[in-house]
This record gives sequence, structure tokens and C-alpha cells, in this order.
Amino acid sequence: MFLGVFLFLGLFFIVVTRFVNDYFDVRTITTEGNERVSEEAVHARVAYFVSKNINSSFFGKLFGAYNMAYMHSIDWKDLQKEDTRFLYTSASLNILNRSLRVEIKEREPFGVWCGGDEKCFWFDKEGRLVSEAPMVQGFLITRIEDSSLRELNLGDLIIEGPVFMEHIMGIIEFIKEMPIPADAIRVENNNDREVKVRFWDTPQHSFDIYFSLETHPRWARDVILSLLKNGELKNAEYVDLRIENRVYYK
Repeated sequence: MFLGVFLFLGLFFIVVTRFVNDYFDVRTITTEGNERVSEEAVHARVAYFVSKNINSSFFGKLFGAYNMAYMHSIDWKDLQKEDTRFLYTSASLNILNRSLRVEIKEREPFGVWCGGDEKCFWFDKEGRLVSEAPMVQGFLITRIEDSSLRELNLGDLIIEGPVFMEHIMGIIEFIKEMPIPADAIRVENNNDREVKVRFWDTPQHSFDIYFSLETHPRWARDVILSLLKNGELKNAEYVDLRIENRVYYK
């Protein structure tokens, strides 16, 4: 008698589970907002994400990773932590269509960071490395060359500390506001918190500007613009802005 009841309950459970899997599983996944990240890459990341979190969900362990009850319980904002290219993620389920729509806001490439090993990454406006990049040249793309032998990987920040990050972004803004082109931002020694940028006022003449990451360079903007306008830097070798509110040039 007991064995019969046990077998009946076991068979009933199998039938119910099969029914739930057949009629309450997500069958279609669509993506929205991805431009540089392919749809296949998003699907692969979603598959990894739901499988990774399945053990923390009763419905997931019982009915599988693509069960709608399980997917409804997921905090889809956590998906952005799984891929450095995602700035924001959300998802919505359509029960009638048995579909999942994943919405993505990608991190926008802002510049290229290259390390001493010549490995380069795109970084966004927050200074976070988001994807691999080629070794770019020229004046059109902001480039940071870091020879401090730090080893950075995807998801890392180009520099630690919110103040230093604000100041290096300020240096990038400073460069963009100058009427003359500039080479890469060179971090010679990260411990000294100093960087060097070479500017070209003519095709035949260039000079270096030294910045300190201890100070924001906004104070020097109008001074340098005035010196350039008056031609006082046409024979300069360098300009030193490492001490706030003091401009030295030679």
C-alpha cells in the first residue's frame, strides 16, 4: 500500500514537472539596446547568469533555469556585474508569449588605456576598462599610456581613488579644450601621481605639459589659452602645472 502511494506520488510529481517545464519555460529571448555586443553574446551571458544563480532559488532547482517563476525572481540588475560592457540591465517576461526581453545599456567607449605590456583596453567616462582595444595612434582618440607596470584587467579602473579619477578625467577635458592637438597622456610613475602630455602648436614644434593628479587642472585652462594666443609658448620646451595656481615654462 505504502509503495503504491509512493509510486503514485512520484509519477504525479514527474507529470507535473513535465507540464510546468512544457508550458512555463521561456522559449524566446530577445535583446534591446545592444549595439557593440552581439545578440549571441548577450544570450550566452544570460544563460551563464541564470545557471549560476539557480541554486539560490526554489523554483530554479525544482523546475530548471528557464522556468518563468524562477526568472521572475531574479534581480536582473545583477546581470551588469557579469559583463563589464553593460552599464545597466533589466528584463521583462511575457507569460502569454513565453518570452524574455533583456534590455541593455552599454558602456560608451571614451578612450584607450595601454599598459607597459602594450595590452590596450577601451575605458568609459567612469574610467572603467570595458573591452579590448587596438593600439591606436593619432590625435582623434584619447589615449593613456601607463608605463607604471600595473597589471589591469577588464572591469578594473584606470586609476584607483575617486579624487585621482576626477583629476585624470579633468586632464582629458583640458586636452579637449585646447586649440592644438596632443599626443597620449603618459603616466610615467603612478606612485608620483604625475602625468605628461605632448602638445603640438605647429607641425614642427611641440612641448610637454606636466600635470599632477593631486590637483584638478581647471585652474590652468585660461592661463594656457592666453599663453598660446599671445605666442609665448612657440619656443617652449615644457610647461609645468604640477603646483596648483603656478605656471612654469621654459
